[in-house]
Amino acid sequence: MNKNYKSMILKRIQDTLPQKYLLILHINNFYHNREFKWKELSERLSFIKQDVLRNYLSELKKEGLLSITKKGPKNWVYIATKNLFKKAKSIEIKLKSTSDYLDEIPSNSIKLRGNLRLIQRGIHLEIYSGILAKNSRLKEIYCKIFRCHNYFFIKPSDRGNKLISRNNNYSVEISIPKYIIYEPELSILNKKSLPVEIYITPNEWSLKLEDFFTESKFNRELVKSLSSKFKINVLPSHNYKIYDIWRFDVLLEEGVIEISAYNPKTKGGPHSTSSSVIRSKILDGLLYSLENKKPSIIILHKSWYKKEHMRDLVVMLRKYDCHLLFTGFRDGWADKLILKIESILKK
Repeated sequence: MNKNYKSMILKRIQDTLPQKYLLILHINNFYHNREFKWKELSERLSFIKQDVLRNYLSELKKEGLLSITKKGPKNWVYIATKNLFKKAKSIEIKLKSTSDYLDEIPSNSIKLRGNLRLIQRGIHLEIYSGILAKNSRLKEIYCKIFRCHNYFFIKPSDRGNKLISRNNNYSVEISIPKYIIYEPELSILNKKSLPVEIYITPNEWSLKLEDFFTESKFNRELVKSLSSKFKINVLPSHNYKIYDIWRFDVLLEEGVIEISAYNPKTKGGPHSTSSSVIRSKILDGLLYSLENKKPSIIILHKSWYKKEHMRDLVVMLRKYDCHLLFTGFRDGWADKLILKIESILKK
């Protein structure tokens, strides 16, 4: 994480502490094992009213956290006790455990997409995920939100902010504390929403990677087989109301995969209605490969291979790293295609 961002977030969290706790931390940091006087302390902590500060010092003395010694007329000096150092340490430990930043994203996390929005009641984070939308309607889910670099990391918690299912099947939203939003982000949010990346660790949510692919059972079956061979970080954009250039069922660093289990039951030619849908999927794959110099794979029902125009396409598209694969989508179909997919994506 950018050190400036990290220190900024920590300072904002500290600023939310009770003033008495800030006083204890200040004494621990600046007057560890040395005497200090009222004037010096009150000048350093000018944001605390003097009568309030005197009351806090009196409370700390009663609690055994400070000792006060008179060294002459109107010359009182304070010194912290071991109990104050212990108290300060416990506050720091609590501060660390509740702080809202991470130095790095856990390696077994997956990436979701979302939007930050500034609303009248504060800042909301919208998360695009069909499975989280479904689960948040079934039960109450509370979360803890962290920052790491420019990303968000979210994990379920007994306490925290509640996931709210929106009036759709593809997203949830959660209110987030303003102090974890960076100043440049706030300036953008004053004008428009801000697309962001969100990471979660599926097993913390009692979920598997394939559970996030809610479009069809075929997507889930393929992802389950692929996850043992490839790292799948980007989830299917069909789950999002985001108008990406490319919309594929599975997006990998190595390439993309689109699936259609539709079984053509007519003898329609290349310009039939059913063919036009498949043709659109193939065209997306071809354009992706040409623009990104990466392979695209379109998995179709094996009945399509019986059509002459489709067999011609297989040969032609292969020259441009766009590959058509065919299967009957019966039990174990994904596992049977893995070797072919791997040879294409890892060549």
